[in-house]
Amino acid sequence: MQFLPPYSPMRPILPVLLLSCATLPASAQTAREAVAHPELSYQVALEALDRGNGEAAITMLDASIAGLPANSHLALHERLLRLAEAYVVTGQPDSTDVMLDRARAEMSLMADSAGWELSFDATSDERLMKLMERVATAGRPATAFRIQLLREARAGTRTPALDTLSAFDPARVPEHTALVTYAVSASAQRLMLLVATRDGLRTVPLNISDSLASQIARLWMALAAGSDAPRDGAALSSQLILPLLERLPRDITHLAFVPGGPLRALPFDVLPLLGGRSLIQAYETSILPSVGQALVWWAGPVPRTGIRIVTFGYSGGGPKVAGATAVAQAREISRYSRRGEAYLAHAATEATLRTADLRSAGTVHLAVPMHTTGVTDGGDALEMVSTPGEDGLLNVDELGRLRLGPTFVLLAGCPVRHEPDLQGPPAPAMARALFQAGARSVVRCSWGAPVSAADRYVLVLYQSLAEGMSMGAAVREAKLRLQQDGLGPSAWGAFELVGDARLRLPLQRPGASLLWWFLAAAVAAWLIWLSERRGRRGPAEAAG
Repeated sequence: MQFLPPYSPMRPILPVLLLSCATLPASAQTAREAVAHPELSYQVALEALDRGNGEAAITMLDASIAGLPANSHLALHERLLRLAEAYVVTGQPDSTDVMLDRARAEMSLMADSAGWELSFDATSDERLMKLMERVATAGRPATAFRIQLLREARAGTRTPALDTLSAFDPARVPEHTALVTYAVSASAQRLMLLVATRDGLRTVPLNISDSLASQIARLWMALAAGSDAPRDGAALSSQLILPLLERLPRDITHLAFVPGGPLRALPFDVLPLLGGRSLIQAYETSILPSVGQALVWWAGPVPRTGIRIVTFGYSGGGPKVAGATAVAQAREISRYSRRGEAYLAHAATEATLRTADLRSAGTVHLAVPMHTTGVTDGGDALEMVSTPGEDGLLNVDELGRLRLGPTFVLLAGCPVRHEPDLQGPPAPAMARALFQAGARSVVRCSWGAPVSAADRYVLVLYQSLAEGMSMGAAVREAKLRLQQDGLGPSAWGAFELVGDARLRLPLQRPGASLLWWFLAAAVAAWLIWLSERRGRRGPAEAAG
């Protein structure tokens, strides 16, 4: 942006005048210069902040804001964030919160005109993370959570529930649960651990190494290749889990992770703890798409789900080939409800799923292949039976338009992927699409686990749910059961719960109703026999 003519005599003098404002009280003349050239005064304010001169930064930022046009929402948003940072430096944390609220309001005004198509570069996010570190160091964890909510709003999808969420209420966190957020800057140079429980909020800046992403990638690829003793697990646990466990209350049984940056690909359950145990042996775990979404879900009671189960079973391999394993699995799972519907083999069409009204379904079980178009987030699709005019592939955009209630969705197909997705939001695109459609919990497979292990996992999961366990407890039980069977983390570590772990499903064990009728018939027969016996004894005693 050009503020002065290229050869203006004021050009060499203006920076000097502005720089003097960073160390001396602003005179009327320099203030007028700053107002006339807000971008230069903004740069001077950044330099003052980097030197720790908060008072000078506030002066220059006020002058810069005064020189902005009324509709400069993006520029005003950034300057208000810098003001929030300056107030932390000067020891005025309450003013920091006020500036954060104003910055969010400007972002909303900008979003209204841009359709929420917002774009913030890595430098902006780096400074926002730096602000988070400063407020955490100043002992203001609630403000750090507010900044994380703001970061999510800057990068997320706009929904009415999330649009107005600007503050964190620890009372919303369920009992015995810890919300564990790893906030990673866009440049992956800063890492902050935020922990929320009913007991309060804690924030800890973590030392992030350049090898964090490569460590996660090596661990993931080793597990996907079938290794049950992968390297890097202990190092990652030392960097990420031990600082967390030092700050957890004793009554915590569930860890709800919001993993940022490359941590989105980390299979937390396999990380080792002291004593040779893995994380899953000590805690239930789940992945949440964002801190804001967790607060929205936890604002009310656990939703009631219907007894209806809808299953799809198809293995691919051509329009006339149906896999016995997928079909048998879908048929078996449909028996966990008196209202089970199974679409098997040729009936498992894309059109059937896409047009079905599943709002009354408590469970949607998809035993269909995962079609991977690439290693980037959003490259997966469900491979189903094609019909005229359709390719049989249900992508994330189409999944987002399904009609679901507060449903549990199980994606039984494991993708054929050789590298992890290290970039993108905490939850994978397919899970986010299902949440957009209304789902509440999704169980997915991250890599190609052995078929026998996958079938065993799914069976134990539904058995545990039918016993009345919550979603989080059932997922953990299924993994522990595979461990007891002698299977290693390469088999059970591929499965993860994304979403609300509190969900409970009104399922019944297959054959449970038959057993009940058998017992009822046995009792009825015994009562008839007893009545007849008494009837025979009565005449005999009378004759005696």
